[in-house]
Amino acid sequence: MGGAGGGDEPTCDDGTQNGDETGVDCGGACGPCDAGEGCDDADDCAGELTCEGGTCGCPAGYEVEGDACVDVDECATGTDDCSPGTRCDNTEGGFSCVCAEGATNAGAVDVACDFLPSCHALRQANRELGSSRYFIDADGAGPAPAVPVYCDMATDGGVGYTMLRIEDAEALGDQQAAYQAACEAVGLEVIVPRTRSHFDAITAYNDGVPPAMVGVYPVADGAAGLGSWRGRCQGQPCDFWIADEACGGSNGDNTVDSALILQAGPTPDCPRGVYDDAGLSVVAAGAVICSTNDAAPQPRSCREASENGWFINTPETGGITGTYRLDADVSGPMEPYRAWCDQHTAGGGWTLALRAQGRDSALAFDSPLWVDDALLNPEAGGFDGPEAKLASFLTVPFQEYMIFMDTADNRGLGFFTMESPADSLVSVFRGPGAPSAESREDWLALAPGGRTQPFCNARGLNIVQGDSAVRVGMLGNNENDCSSADSFVGIGGRPVVSCQNDLALSTGVAGAPVCDGGPNLPGFARLFIR
Repeated sequence: MGGAGGGDEPTCDDGTQNGDETGVDCGGACGPCDAGEGCDDADDCAGELTCEGGTCGCPAGYEVEGDACVDVDECATGTDDCSPGTRCDNTEGGFSCVCAEGATNAGAVDVACDFLPSCHALRQANRELGSSRYFIDADGAGPAPAVPVYCDMATDGGVGYTMLRIEDAEALGDQQAAYQAACEAVGLEVIVPRTRSHFDAITAYNDGVPPAMVGVYPVADGAAGLGSWRGRCQGQPCDFWIADEACGGSNGDNTVDSALILQAGPTPDCPRGVYDDAGLSVVAAGAVICSTNDAAPQPRSCREASENGWFINTPETGGITGTYRLDADVSGPMEPYRAWCDQHTAGGGWTLALRAQGRDSALAFDSPLWVDDALLNPEAGGFDGPEAKLASFLTVPFQEYMIFMDTADNRGLGFFTMESPADSLVSVFRGPGAPSAESREDWLALAPGGRTQPFCNARGLNIVQGDSAVRVGMLGNNENDCSSADSFVGIGGRPVVSCQNDLALSTGVAGAPVCDGGPNLPGFARLFIR
């Protein structure tokens, strides 16, 4: 073709953009343009290419492959701008920011996501959530951001333990304050192992290594022994476990800001390591495990705690026998309470239900406390203290009971197995009772130096013989029958006392042969169930 001034006409292969071409030898009347070539509209471009600002190419969210437009996966390339706590979902030509599982508005798209403060809160909101990584916002509207944590939804009955490992040996150094500050920066605390099984779960999460530092502190400067230490959970004292007996403690080289730290790795005698205080330095430096410390199991009974490994280090002993927090109906209307757990005698798992004293007792046989729903000094759940009837008396099913009795000079110990289970102690005392197969000698061994009259010997729980009766114990008579028993050993007796006016026997915990001048041994007794 001739051009202006007698030149050749433009062609589609002359290597020049001319005529109505939008690119060199393409567009207009010529063939479609490739990517990067000029265009007036999409018809000037090859294949799936579109005219973007006068150039053949692909719209945002796509990349050119030949003459095709291929979706860019912003989620895979990390070019999305989703905020922490959201999940990036790729879409054709773009992406969406979706509130991740665990958010209260999980699944919502391109909105501000709302997070619960802990794994425990997540577990309470949705019992179906399994152990996994979830976002939480520990301080809510506070300055700490939402952070991804590991939620242990299985240990200790699935209470929902929060764990976050922060590893930065250079930044953390070996000073405890840096470890505490690292947790505080994300709204958390140094983790407190709440039970033995929780400690093991923390170790597993920490690649099989016991935590270098735990949020367990002395109650006063220079405190020694595990019984003088407490966990700090959300700023408040709380139960913890670090060792059954001798593998953890303190030599008193500490202040109230000195946490327990791992002094030595697992040993044959201490398979979970040795924890002690040593000023404010961290021996196994480099990483800290943080937590919200708001979760702990609440066993129904000491037996449930024992069977599940929910042991704690008790403040009374530092070992695993002592007062535990129990919850008879697990999140029901009944308030949790504290009761002494004997985790050693005859396999452990014994729950204190009752304490009764020898004279002037509120728990004489005819006291309504044996059969009503009232409690007596329910806050006094320790081994020692005033007379008490605890919530366990009303709520804990059992198969065995153990009576622990002491007099002024002696202590005896025995436990007796029931042939059939009972729903609770109060149900036994409201009913016909439960005879004991244990011998007269077994019962007398509870009060060394005490005796009962040689006959009758009816024994067990809620034993009633004519006008004589005993709630827990054995009746004795000087006549060869039970119709007028004058003595007893046990708790809550009501002997006839026809041959001597000694009213102490009506409330005493240890009886004696009144009619032959034998000793009367009032004392103190504790009734455990398992």
